[in-house]
Amino acid sequence: MPSPWVHGYHLDKQGNWEDISNTIPVAFMGSAGAMISDMNDIRRWIELYPTGKTCGARTYQDLINCIPFLGNTSFGLGITCSEGWYGYTGALPGYNTADYYSSATGTTIVAWINYQAKEPVEGVASVMVRDIAANGATGMSDMAGKAAR
Repeated sequence: MPSPWVHGYHLDKQGNWEDISNTIPVAFMGSAGAMISDMNDIRRWIELYPTGKTCGARTYQDLINCIPFLGNTSFGLGITCSEGWYGYTGALPGYNTADYYSSATGTTIVAWINYQAKEPVEGVASVMVRDIAANGATGMSDMAGKAAR
C-alpha cells in the first residue's frame, strides 16, 4: 500500500489499541483491495452509480429493482436500498465503511471508520449512516450546527 495510508485498529483483550491493518494482505482482499480511493472518489461514485449515470438503461432497471432482504433493507444490482437511500457497506479487519446517497434529497453520506468493533454487529459506520439518514436533511443541518459550535 503506498504511503500515506490510514491504519485500522481494534481493542485487544486488555483494552489497548492494536494495529490490525495488515491482518489480511491487500493482495488477498479481492475487489476490496483492488483499488485505492479517497473520500472524493467514493463520494462521486456513490452519487453517480444509483442514479444510473454509470450504466445503460437496462442495467439501471436491474440496479434499482430492489428485492427485500432484512427488515427495511433491500438489494438491487450491487447496491443496498433502504428507505430511499442507495449505497453499500464494507468491512475489513480494522476498517468499516458505509456510503449512501439519497436522490430525493441530493444528500450523500460517506462514513469511513478505522476501527473494527464487535458491537454493533452491523458496524459503526452503518449505524452512523442509519442515524443520520433517520434525522433527514433538517436533522443533518441541526447536527452540523452543533458540530460547528
